[in-house]
Amino acid sequence: MGRQRKILKHACVRFQQLTSPAAAKAVEDTAFYRSAVLLSRNDVGFSTEQFSAPVSDFHQACLQRFEAFPNNLLATATHDHKRGEDTRARLAVLSERSGWYVEQVEHWRTLARELRTDDSAPSAGDELILYQAILGSWPLTLRSDDQTALAGYAERLWQWQQKALREAKLQSSWSAPNDAYEQTCEAFLNRLLLSPEGQPLRSALGEAAQAIAAPGALNGLAQTLLRMTVPGVPDLYQGDDFWDFTLVDPDNRRPVDYVSRQQSLQASPDLPGCWRTGVTGASSNA
Repeated sequence: MGRQRKILKHACVRFQQLTSPAAAKAVEDTAFYRSAVLLSRNDVGFSTEQFSAPVSDFHQACLQRFEAFPNNLLATATHDHKRGEDTRARLAVLSERSGWYVEQVEHWRTLARELRTDDSAPSAGDELILYQAILGSWPLTLRSDDQTALAGYAERLWQWQQKALREAKLQSSWSAPNDAYEQTCEAFLNRLLLSPEGQPLRSALGEAAQAIAAPGALNGLAQTLLRMTVPGVPDLYQGDDFWDFTLVDPDNRRPVDYVSRQQSLQASPDLPGCWRTGVTGASSNA
């Protein structure tokens, strides 16, 4: 009996060690890269089966945490997130403006026709995911005619998109990269962000991002307030003293400008200040 219990215990431990990474790979690193419904719902640890909940459920969850796990970590961004906390907060606005968003998508897809060299790439799903990624991560100060800044932004987006295509495992994968499909997607992205013919679509996406930037910022501030006040131990991911419009790694692991953050802490507040920077004399890190 002793040997059987030992074998059973070992099997249970091994099962626990196997199920978490298997679930993570199947859900977070596959399914979440395939769904284009709302990217702010597709992140590490998220339960996409529950799209929303009443405020009473939130208070009940807080009470349960206070009673059972008062010292649990509260993190809204980590080295492993798919989108930065303020990227998600901005995209969450789409859940309140679905009719407007549908109209925008139809307009964007019309403008994108002349940028395509292949009707099959990017696929409809990959195209929608790309638009949401741009909408959520578009830097607050980025102009659609700033070629230098757009080139850096395009490089960041392609690093994200190539990973997204391979994680989804629909058109490409890490074990069997589809070079032709990836190159066509990269060419589409570059024409969108860098070419003269991409200006109409680029401007439309930039204007849409600015249209939801302020309500997205309010979501981000509310999220920060809750993280600092609900039961648990709040964690601040490196650099997130400022707005966080990052994407998946390596984008969320770029070097942090700590000097500007130190300066902002030492500066005297000049209220009401500018919501685009959040602090006097500081600039966004995205």
